[in-house]
Order: sequence, then structure tokens, then C-alpha cells
Amino acid sequence: MTIFMKSLIVCILMGWALPAQAQFEPYPHTIMVITSDELEITGLPLVSTESPQIDIYSLDAVATVESRLSVLLPPDEEQAMAVMQQRIEQIGKARLEADLVKAYKALTTAMSYDLDRYPAMIFDGEVVIYGITDVSLATQIYQDWLVEEYEGDNSE
Repeated sequence: MTIFMKSLIVCILMGWALPAQAQFEPYPHTIMVITSDELEITGLPLVSTESPQIDIYSLDAVATVESRLSVLLPPDEEQAMAVMQQRIEQIGKARLEADLVKAYKALTTAMSYDLDRYPAMIFDGEVVIYGITDVSLATQIYQDWLVEEYEGDNSE
């Protein structure tokens, strides 16, 4: 028996994957949800080690942050600046910066993926599903599509 055959038998017995074909995995690793404050996102899975990372971004978030800072400002410019500074201090500069980064993430993501409507769910940074607010339903549609694509590629 050759060394290659012995190695092959060891690989099979140990259950090691052979490099000939990668294992197909229909589960998403990441889901980005682009939505608005008007729409309720439902069907979020319970968090577990198998759960995908889900990030929800609202297109209304920038206006919400701006509104929180500018609501009921006095008409005098100096007084308004003082009130604004006080609000920023109450929120905390680091927290405000994080809120703004997340708020603009919705807009930059929508632009980078050339999204033309919402809600939109982006699976693994590659596949976009529009018009669904239920994450579990959109995930099932994504998985069904992925299985169909995989089977189509392997039937040739």
C-alpha cells in the first residue's frame, strides 16, 4: 500500500475534509438591516453562538440625533450655543460620536449598496432582500435562494 493510500485512509477515518469540495453552508454570518423608525423589525432570532450578527440601521437616525440636540433651543444664538454645549456634555462626546457614526452608517450603507428602497436586508455583504421587516422570513428566503443557487452550480 502506498503512502498516499495510507494517508487517504487516515483522512477518511479521522473525518478530515478533503480539499476537493468545500462544505456548503446556507446560514448567513451577518445581516445588515436598513430601515426607518416607522417600520418595526420583527423575527429577530434568540442570540446564540450560531446566530448571525445582526445590525439594524435606521435612515431616520441622523434626524433623530439632530432633533435631540436642537429641540426647543432659545432664539438667541449665544444662549442656543450654551444650551447645545450643555446637551452635548450631558450626552457625552464619546456617546454622541458613536450615535452619529451609527446614524450615518445607514446612509453610507444605502449609498454603497446602491439601495433604492427600504427596508432592505443585506446578507453576508452580498445579497439584498427588499420589502421584508421579518428577519426570520428574510433569512428563510435567503437560505432557499442559496440552496437553489448551490444545487444549480453542482448539477452542471
